Amino acid sequence: MKNLILIILLLLPISLISCVKKQKSSNYPQIAKTDVSATDVVKTFLESLKTDNFGKAYDQIYILSSDKEGYINRMQLLLEEEKVKLVNYNILATQLFRNTAIVVAELETQHTLENGIEKRFTRNKYDLKLLDDKWKITKDTCIENCT
Repeated sequence: MKNLILIILLLLPISLISCVKKQKSSNYPQIAKTDVSATDVVKTFLESLKTDNFGKAYDQIYILSSDKEGYINRMQLLLEEEKVKLVNYNILATQLFRNTAIVVAELETQHTLENGIEKRFTRNKYDLKLLDDKWKITKDTCIENCT
């Protein structure tokens, strides 16, 4: 009987400690681990826009309203009509939460106007979601100096 009580007293703290450890770790949200980071996806997207590689830009986004060819055609027409070009960008911040991410970037664009060329700086927010274990841009929003 003494041996049984001694065994119970030894096992009780061990079982309590293991329960406490499990509760602690489950309180923190798990951040997805992928081969390519959310920041890298936005960098690839913006670099693709800089070089007019709209096919590669399309590969970084999740869009239901267009196929790849339609997206490429629409982007080419938009840049011709608006006479705008992405010149440079700078990633300012990235925030991850489980299977979503937000990346904020400052964009330098060049606008061809009737009286010359004008440079503009904007800040854009890119919302990303983890789809099939890959980060995809699902939305972009101008958040500062929007025109």
